[in-house]
Amino acid sequence: RIYMLLKKKPVITCKRDGGPVDWPRLLKRLRGINGHINPPWLPTGLIQSATGEWSYGAAPNFRRETIELPEMRSEGRDCCPAVVPGATVSVDWLDAGGPMVLIVPGLTGSSEANYVRELARLLRSSGFCAICYNPRGLAGNSMEAPLVNALGYTEDLRRVVNHIVTAHPDTPLMAVGFSMGANYLGKYVGEEGPNCPLSAAACLGSPVNGLLIPLALRGTVAGRIVDRALVSSVQRERVNLEHALSRHPGIDIQKVRSAKTMPEFDHYAIAPMYDFASGNDYYREASSGKVLSRIRRPTLFINAANDPVCPGDRIRLSEQQNFESNGYLCHVLTAEGGHSMQWHAGLLRTRPWALEVVVDFLAAVSDESPLLLKV
Repeated sequence: RIYMLLKKKPVITCKRDGGPVDWPRLLKRLRGINGHINPPWLPTGLIQSATGEWSYGAAPNFRRETIELPEMRSEGRDCCPAVVPGATVSVDWLDAGGPMVLIVPGLTGSSEANYVRELARLLRSSGFCAICYNPRGLAGNSMEAPLVNALGYTEDLRRVVNHIVTAHPDTPLMAVGFSMGANYLGKYVGEEGPNCPLSAAACLGSPVNGLLIPLALRGTVAGRIVDRALVSSVQRERVNLEHALSRHPGIDIQKVRSAKTMPEFDHYAIAPMYDFASGNDYYREASSGKVLSRIRRPTLFINAANDPVCPGDRIRLSEQQNFESNGYLCHVLTAEGGHSMQWHAGLLRTRPWALEVVVDFLAAVSDESPLLLKV
């Protein structure tokens, strides 16, 4: 009885009839989709968000591949400078011989993040080949040019995806993104439309509408506490990358150093880096919500209503028409989970509920794609 009282059914928004994806059939394959049991000793979104780095096993033994990206001129996409400087990025492989899944981390994240490692372990145990993406300037990748990864920047991801599919043309590739990485993954899938080389995508904790971020971080006590943690994280990375950032003519490095909130940091560092006049312009143009209607691959979104960074109930309301009208999209809204990336579940012994749901989703697409896709 206690189990049933604590089990909360997510709100699922998708086009159930007449769409290109048979979502009712697909959702039946997701074992945990009918209920998420938040541990009672993790009572708030703030506390749940602090558990993102919980680990359920030993660090995987990755095989690293370094990729050199040359300088390129922009093709006029949003959130991309006119000239994209060259960079070193990398992907860490956890081979299992099956379909490939590219994992796209969140802010300052890489294959060193426990939520990324946990998903990689689950993928390998389910027969997938996990590939962890490490953006420029992170996980040991050197950075000399004043350009860091951003909420809506997709060019590096696009070139990494093309590199992987060119090297492995006969193996399906899917992708999973977390937080900021989920936003630019969703934006990339929308930009590519029917030509997207991915078979499917999953976006966990994506803000979707970037303007919700400063509202959430400034609007609640939990948001302000998380904001301090996030800006501390990016300021630590800024110290390592300041030699490059200080060379950008539009960046006042003193104001960047003094930024006490994420909106301030994004306004003084990220907005000028991407040729935006303000942080608000950056949040608006970087939003994946702008291209949700153009997505043409099965794409699963999972958000928590009590997420202090990007509240899922607000995302559902702001993008409900897209989730209901585009048959390639499915949005799952849980009551609990915070910004944890894993959505820990259970009464005493916990498990990463959202990661298990995502692995089931990818398995369903891999196993039954001719049945799930009606066209």
